[in-house]
Amino acid sequence: MEQDLSPDVLMRRLKTGSVSPIYLFYGPDEFQLEFAIARIKEMLIPETMRELNSRSFYCDDDPGKVVFDALDSARSFPFLADRRLILLRRLEKLSAENLELLASYAKNPAESTCLICISARADFRIGFYKTMRSLGAVVSFRELRERELIPWIKERAGELGLRMGEEACEYLCQLVGVRLIDLHSELEKLSLRYGSSAIGVEEIKELALNSRIFSVFELMDAFSMRDRKKAIPVLERYIEEESGSRAWDLKLLGMFNRQVNLLLKSRALMRKGMTAQELASRMGLRPFQAQKLLQQSAKWQIPELIRALKLLYDADGLLKTGGDPPLVMKYILAAL
Repeated sequence: MEQDLSPDVLMRRLKTGSVSPIYLFYGPDEFQLEFAIARIKEMLIPETMRELNSRSFYCDDDPGKVVFDALDSARSFPFLADRRLILLRRLEKLSAENLELLASYAKNPAESTCLICISARADFRIGFYKTMRSLGAVVSFRELRERELIPWIKERAGELGLRMGEEACEYLCQLVGVRLIDLHSELEKLSLRYGSSAIGVEEIKELALNSRIFSVFELMDAFSMRDRKKAIPVLERYIEEESGSRAWDLKLLGMFNRQVNLLLKSRALMRKGMTAQELASRMGLRPFQAQKLLQQSAKWQIPELIRALKLLYDADGLLKTGGDPPLVMKYILAAL
């Protein structure tokens, strides 16, 4: 049986100039999927001709007509370009009859067109999907596994001219999260700021220092480590940045509440002797996130965390009855 291509294999083939006349893209990782489409479009069509030589079709309404129009467009010649790109989205909406039309086209596609069929899921018991797999034209965009995340960051950083070690990559994940679209956005900012250079933790901190994301991250970190001396000035900076935003105080209170619940659950599992790896599996965290949570929860006792939840509940009542938000937030840090 033919194996589905991974996004990395697809990218390597694209770099050699190899673009198939038809693909099936499927899976939940929308960022990598759209990133691949953008690369193919850049390769196939000169910028000035892209609008005239690319079309998107959606299979939501009148799917029979949509498939007919998409295939008619795929068989048309490009306009002042060598290739054209046709996107047929939401294939999961199609009937077996419509999929059979696509299967027939897939066996003899127009060489001047790249037709990308996009589906949220794929059933390889069905003829069209079987045909695509036999052609080696299926790309699976599954979510990255833990062990793949850091290499992905390094590769994307390399494409932008950045050199990042594992420590810097892990810190970026802790700061931004694990959504690829957010990670790529931060890498682009690092590239614009530092150009082609080595990037370490300090460069990431410097870029993020005045950002709301960094302020929240630093505040939750200091709070979890019970570092009041560090937490108070970070809170003051956050208040200065966010005080004009709607309901900033209730949003921040929600973040505190979430963090305390994570610490409480981690502390309870820690008492059972769980390792960071076991904790990550149980709580749906990345291993480096679980390791950090274990270090933070070791600073607390379960009765203290239960008291913290009660304090946050009372703070919610104060805020909703006219309490001064900055004063309430500072009281939370002082009391815990």
